[in-house]
Amino acid sequence: MKPQFVLPALLLAAPAAADPVIVQRVILDENKPQVFKYRKLGEGYSCKNGIGFTGKNDIPLPKLIKTKRGACGQFADARLDETNLRGADFRGADLNSAHLNNANLKGAQLRSAEVNYSLLLEANLAESNAEHANFVASRLDGANFKRAKLMGANFVVSSIIGANLVEANLNGAVMNGIDAKKARMGKSTMRGVVARGGDFRAASLAGADLRNSDFYRADLRRAKLTGADFRSANLYDADLRGADLTAADLRYANLSKTDLRGTNLKDARLKGAKLSGAIFNDRTVLPIDPVDAEDRGMIEE
Repeated sequence: MKPQFVLPALLLAAPAAADPVIVQRVILDENKPQVFKYRKLGEGYSCKNGIGFTGKNDIPLPKLIKTKRGACGQFADARLDETNLRGADFRGADLNSAHLNNANLKGAQLRSAEVNYSLLLEANLAESNAEHANFVASRLDGANFKRAKLMGANFVVSSIIGANLVEANLNGAVMNGIDAKKARMGKSTMRGVVARGGDFRAASLAGADLRNSDFYRADLRRAKLTGADFRSANLYDADLRGADLTAADLRYANLSKTDLRGTNLKDARLKGAKLSGAIFNDRTVLPIDPVDAEDRGMIEE
């Protein structure tokens, strides 16, 4: 049975749904005009056939495993645990509620794929391309996304506990309500990421590019954020207790009402940062004098 989720308004920042389409499912035969192919449509892509309909192809799993060709395929509820799908083409495919635990998807093409409510525990997606793919409410704990292309991907209320996203490109990704505890995201590119209410406790984002990101009310306790670039980021009301922000760039970031008790901000850059209502204590390492901190609206406890 599919898990039921009620998404708070805070988390609903996914792109608007497309207009309704006519859907046909056909047996894959590339010589027929009815076959759906991954085609460019305006500024995006869609699975359309030669007679103008939008839909998915029925591709038998043995054929998929043999050929690795699954673009615009219908694989909802598929059981593909521990399957070798290295370099497979899943562009525009439906993988909703699929089981891909420990599957090898290294270098796979997952652009615009629907992978919602799916299980990808310990799956290998290193160097894959999942631009604008949807992973809503999926479990990706321990998955390997190293150097993956995840621009514009949707991870709303998904779980990536302990996952490897080192050097991944997540520009514009939506991660509201994500569970990213202990995730490794060092040196990743995350410009414009929206991660409101996300749980990043003990995660590592050292050296990550987080410019213009939105971590409103996110939990970043004990996170490793050394050298991270948070310029113009929104960290309003975020919990940063015990986080390491040594040498982080926080210029023009919004740190209002953040909890900075026990936070290490040694050598952090705070020019133009909003600090009103931010809480600090005697265990907080500040790059400015405590008197100056209070003059900028910070509150000492």
